[in-house]
Amino acid sequence: MARETLSPRHPTSRPRLASRGARRHSIGSLHGYYPGMSHSNIADRVRALPGWRHPAALALTLLISFVVGLASVTWVSGPATLSWWWPAAGVGAAAGLMSSSAQRPYVSAGYGLMMVAVSVIGERGMGVAVLGGLSAAFEVYVVATIATGRSAAPGIRNLKAAGRFMLGAVVGGSVGGLGIAAGVAVGGGSFLSTVGGIVASHTSAILVITPLVLIAREKRVTPWRISLGLTLLTLATTAVAFFPGWRDPLGFLPVPVLMYAAFTQSMRVTYAQLVLTIAVVSGLTALGGGAFANSAGAIRVVSLLQLYAITLAVTALFVAAAQAHQRALIDQREGTRRLLNEGFARARSGFAILSEEAGGGLVVLEINPMATTVLASELTATAKSGLVVRPDGTLRSFARTLVPGRSDTTAWPVDEGDDALLRVTIEALDRSDYGTFYLLYVEDLSALREAEAVMAARLEKQRQIVDALRAMNQQKDDFVASVSHELRTPLTSISGYAEELADLVRTPVERDYVAVILRNSERLLELVSNVLAAARRQREDAEAPAVPVVLAEVIEQCLLDVRYSVVSRELTTEVDCASSVRVMAYASDLGRVITNLLTNAVKFSPRGGAVTITVRTTEDAVIVTVQDEGPGIDPAERERLFEPFYRAPRTIHDGVAGTGLGLAITRDLLAGMKATISLDNAPDSGTIAEVRFPLAPAPAEVTAGAR
Repeated sequence: MARETLSPRHPTSRPRLASRGARRHSIGSLHGYYPGMSHSNIADRVRALPGWRHPAALALTLLISFVVGLASVTWVSGPATLSWWWPAAGVGAAAGLMSSSAQRPYVSAGYGLMMVAVSVIGERGMGVAVLGGLSAAFEVYVVATIATGRSAAPGIRNLKAAGRFMLGAVVGGSVGGLGIAAGVAVGGGSFLSTVGGIVASHTSAILVITPLVLIAREKRVTPWRISLGLTLLTLATTAVAFFPGWRDPLGFLPVPVLMYAAFTQSMRVTYAQLVLTIAVVSGLTALGGGAFANSAGAIRVVSLLQLYAITLAVTALFVAAAQAHQRALIDQREGTRRLLNEGFARARSGFAILSEEAGGGLVVLEINPMATTVLASELTATAKSGLVVRPDGTLRSFARTLVPGRSDTTAWPVDEGDDALLRVTIEALDRSDYGTFYLLYVEDLSALREAEAVMAARLEKQRQIVDALRAMNQQKDDFVASVSHELRTPLTSISGYAEELADLVRTPVERDYVAVILRNSERLLELVSNVLAAARRQREDAEAPAVPVVLAEVIEQCLLDVRYSVVSRELTTEVDCASSVRVMAYASDLGRVITNLLTNAVKFSPRGGAVTITVRTTEDAVIVTVQDEGPGIDPAERERLFEPFYRAPRTIHDGVAGTGLGLAITRDLLAGMKATISLDNAPDSGTIAEVRFPLAPAPAEVTAGAR
């Protein structure tokens, strides 16, 4: 078997899909094939007329019914005589169907008045005029109401709608016939001898005339030559059946031709052939042709003609409506199929349906352009099967690994792996009645790859910025720590020698000088210590695991750091702390916290006051309180005191030295040790600073954990 490999330049590179593409239409050229694109009838178009045009069209239709009715009564004479056919009933029913449900009572009443005028002009008697007018109004209303049902749009579009219309015609014709026959009886005529003919006259008129406004325009079903041939054949069979002078009952001859036309032609063509057939039958019967003209039975010739017309109309319209509905469903299905094909062909993702042959080969049933382009090297065109999958290709090998009901995905081309710009997914389906099928999906990952590249570039840029900021922050921390350390060493020496000097001086002036030196050196030491603590907390590599620390030892050392300030202000200190109390902390940070709290207590205590340090243990915490006898804290400022560089207005006004960093650094240091701090006023006077530490494990537990 000859095979041709697909290539972009080869004429066979677009088999099947290209041939189908030649038959595809654009969306704009598919009018009549897509769902919802149905044609309207005359009743729909009249209902859609804007403004005054709709009432004017209804008034014109009623006027036509008046003219037709007047013409009908002029053919007969006498107050009790009646027309053999009443076309005005069909025109009036059409007016009722072209009106809205709100307009219908007025249109029906208007038609009734028209028929009263016709009866009066035709001298048919007041009984026929009055009762006939009322029955005519009810006739139109009943036909329109039953024919439309619950649908707002009248029409004969399917078998159900045709059934409603015919039921309405029979019921409406019966209502009209009964009313007019009653009028004849009031005028002295016979009710029973006239009611049957009148009912048949009105019913046949509605069935023959009213469908003109209810049948929708369809696209041509067959060529006009066939329609003309069927029409001529219908007329020919009708002429043979009702030829003047022939008495044989051959009225059935046109029926098969009409039924074939109803099956194969549009409803309008069928309707036209029906009207022509009835007209020819009526004319030839009037000339004495056919079995109806020579009937000697109980039914009159006119009644036979009317029953024949009713039978032909009911049969032909039922068949034509069923066929029209079937064609509409076919059109809708075809439109849906074309929409699906359009979307299938235009899809940005590739899609194909493969079928497995008896020999194991894969035949392409459907494939869209994108999949054709991507899989061109895997497909081959053959004279027998059309487009097939190459048996030695990667795609065939990939499909062989699947069992029915399973699917798998791979990069495409396969050797590119995660860098591939395409991804192919195949799903195997087992349909026992038809065989094994494979659904193939091709995803274009180029947009995803571009987005990933852009995201990676942005992340890299952000990483570089973060690294640069970290380096700058590290340099800043190193600089602050270095400068602070260099400052602390000489300040410590100055403070130490000043304390020694304070013990040696004798005169008050000298003592004042030394006090100034000590006070300012301590302020600088406090500032430097706070800066060092802040820098140390910001450096990630400065943190070490917390360890159990004996609180009493730390408090004792901190009291030594502030001893000069305590002595110079003549303060007393009280400590209530058991020697066994331990907390999990960093020793240097804990010392900084206690020193900051003691420094604040000393600064704000009055000369001769007291500073109290209390440590108590609860079930889950160790609580350290530092209380002074100062002025206390405004409740509105308690939280703000923990903001960096914030100082209370009263403190600034009283000239108390400080930087506003102590409490901020204290809270940060405590947070690193999972401890908290709060400020409150003492019952009498002063401030209470309370620190809550997590309870440290017993020494044995610590040792075991370390081990």
